[in-house]
Parts: sequence; structure tokens; C-alpha cells
Amino acid sequence: MLATDVPGSAQSEAVQSVGLEVFLRRDFTERLGGFVSYTLSRTVATAGGLTERASWDRTHVLSVALGYDLGNGWRVGSRLFVESGRPMQPVCVDRCSPSLAQATSPVYYRPQGDLPTFWRLDVRLEKKWTFRGGSWITGTLECFNLFDRAEPIGDQATPGEGVAVTYQSAIVLPSVGLEAGLP
Repeated sequence: MLATDVPGSAQSEAVQSVGLEVFLRRDFTERLGGFVSYTLSRTVATAGGLTERASWDRTHVLSVALGYDLGNGWRVGSRLFVESGRPMQPVCVDRCSPSLAQATSPVYYRPQGDLPTFWRLDVRLEKKWTFRGGSWITGTLECFNLFDRAEPIGDQATPGEGVAVTYQSAIVLPSVGLEAGLP
């Protein structure tokens, strides 16, 4: 267990994390290379006598990356990243103190469950030209977050209307690269 002081608070917050990670890989120098990484974890925080899942907790995280050598200097690759949603956070509706744990009466709305799962797909295409003497040039085309997926980052509760999920702007990052090497 790790205990840390919360800035601006007279109380301290205790944080506990447990988890298991499985990692399998095959060298990217092989014709088909890549890795699979899966993490199962739980992070809880205790503050003011209240223990809840930490706001950054993600129970499941999966990352799969594959690269394939097509021959003649061509290589393709992709990465799939998936993470389960963070827990929805309690939202104060009426007569709340600075800490929901110290509310004067049970007047806050507590959404149940998690935010939606987030996933992203990245892709890469490269061509390598090798010259006499061992020098080479590689050109790459890549796209990070190919399908323009926005990440769920929070929830907004409105009495009588329910919960709306808020999203962080999606980042789509296409790029062109050039790399060179000498023997």
C-alpha cells in the first residue's frame, strides 16, 4: 500500500494497486513479428474513510502489435490498443461539502458502472532501399488513431436527465518519415 498526501488537503489519501500482466512477443526481425500485452488490475483510493476505485483505474488494458515483412523491402504493421473504461465518478447535486464523503445528507448522484471502453488502431507502411556498401534509406507512412476514436474521459450527471459521457478530442496523426543509415 502506498500512502500519499493530497495537495491542498489536511487528510492523506491511501492508494492501493494490484494487477497481473501477461506479455508475449516474437522478434520484429522475423517475417511476422509482434507482441501481445494484457493487464488485469485494480486501483482503489481511500480518503476520508471512503474507499472507491481510483478515477484513473482501468481494469483491462490490451495492446497487440504486429509487423509483417512483405518482401522486397516492404513491411506493414499495425497496433490495436483497447482499455476498459474508468469508473464513473460521483456528482454532487445539492448541499455538498468539498468532499462527497462528508456530504451533509445523501444528496449526490452516484452513476453506476464504467465509462465506455476505448480502442484505437494505428497502422504503418514502410519501404526500405538498400544500396551497395550497406547504406540504406527507409520511407514510412503511418497513421495514429486511424478511425478517429475519441477517448471517454468523464461523465456529466444532470438531475432528471441522466448521465452524458464527455470525450477527449480524438487525435489523428498521419505522418511521413524518412530514415537513413550508413554501414
